[in-house]
Amino acid sequence: IDVEDAPPNDIIQRIKNNPKIKWRQAMPQAELANQIKNWDLQIFLSKREGLGNAILEAGACGVPTLCWDIVGTRDAVPNFAKNFLLPYKRKDKMQEAVIRYIKTPLKSTEKRRLADWYKKNFSQREVLDVFVIFIKSTLRYRHGQ
Repeated sequence: IDVEDAPPNDIIQRIKNNPKIKWRQAMPQAELANQIKNWDLQIFLSKREGLGNAILEAGACGVPTLCWDIVGTRDAVPNFAKNFLLPYKRKDKMQEAVIRYIKTPLKSTEKRRLADWYKKNFSQREVLDVFVIFIKSTLRYRHGQ
């Protein structure tokens, strides 16, 4: 749960008590990666993102992410997968996209292409380096340097 923007407690309880939803507690990254590899699809309904690390992590495991077409998510999705970006708050489009994906999921070769793209274009070191450059430039701008 994002403590900065947590959903109301009654929503959290409804999710935890729904027998169709499997609530997972936090786990080590290696274990999480093994879990993600078994997913068919990630649905990511964030309304604000920096870079979209959850999208990068799932993509590196070959799992596509359906998400809103907003800053951050847009930057974390390869050009060949832009059809996974949906108009913000269009739940009808999200529902259609989920149904479409369930009917015609990515083939294993497409999942491998997705994973290869993420591995080639993003590394933890590269992402951190770019983030540091962004922070430094923001600080220089704010302080008139």
